[in-house]
Amino acid sequence: MKHLMIAAALALTPLPALAMLAPQYYQQARDEAPDVIVVRVVAAVFPDTPTGICRLATRVTAVERGRTYWVGQGVVIPVHCRRGNAEIPAGGTIWTDMNAISPGVNARVFMKDGAPALDAFDLL
Repeated sequence: MKHLMIAAALALTPLPALAMLAPQYYQQARDEAPDVIVVRVVAAVFPDTPTGICRLATRVTAVERGRTYWVGQGVVIPVHCRRGNAEIPAGGTIWTDMNAISPGVNARVFMKDGAPALDAFDLL
């Protein structure tokens, strides 16, 4: 009976949302991304909700892989973002803190089909 009560208590305890994909899938997405670019954020449009898609207007400062993008090109990048300590939905999404995104910030982005591959958006 004691074990059942402990199991019930653990089942009802809220846990932080963690990425549900194994780390190798995130690494594979980075390794296989056809384009890797370094960008400088020019402007950002944030959602009105605590979590959502931020639309970042960026300028490419370096091309590390691929032929889709070129230095000086403007690129709008959708990034999953959250406000501060906002509760995030469970799942494999990697969330970027909105407070860390501002004009002048640089990021490395592993792009596939016009968006970060498995949220591979790294602030520098």
